[in-house]
Amino acid sequence: MVDFTIEEVINQPKDVVYKAFFNPENMIFWTKDLEKIEIISGNLDESGSKAVLHFIRDGKRYRMEEELIESLPGYKYVTRVSGDYITATLEIILEEADKDTVLKVHYSGKGNSISLKIRLLFKKKKMRQILSNELKTFKELVENRGSEFNIFSHKIS
Repeated sequence: MVDFTIEEVINQPKDVVYKAFFNPENMIFWTKDLEKIEIISGNLDESGSKAVLHFIRDGKRYRMEEELIESLPGYKYVTRVSGDYITATLEIILEEADKDTVLKVHYSGKGNSISLKIRLLFKKKKMRQILSNELKTFKELVENRGSEFNIFSHKIS
């Protein structure tokens, strides 16, 4: 099992970070290889909500199902993502720190076959780096664009 926690301090209030994180249109801007997200039921921040995440890597398409299994609004969210090769749980925690927000993500994942379970153990550092880079990108976007990342959706004055 691959298990790690990373965090970023974001120079924005918690409500802005929350809105940015759970806006499905923002996800493609900061999630590596994500092509689109398809909401199946509920809102992404509600327990029981379901979505299908469509990825493309090295010219190959794959999809993962996501379900929010726990929601403490404004503070803690636990989601499970699963696909053909891997199943993972992500615990997302938002904490206020003065005028900033601390975003913590605890990742716990495993391969769905014995060979993948073993291979993932050797890829822990790479997986941690990918998620860390995604959170750094998210941080930059929130600090520069607020809760809406798509520059084409902003009003021009």
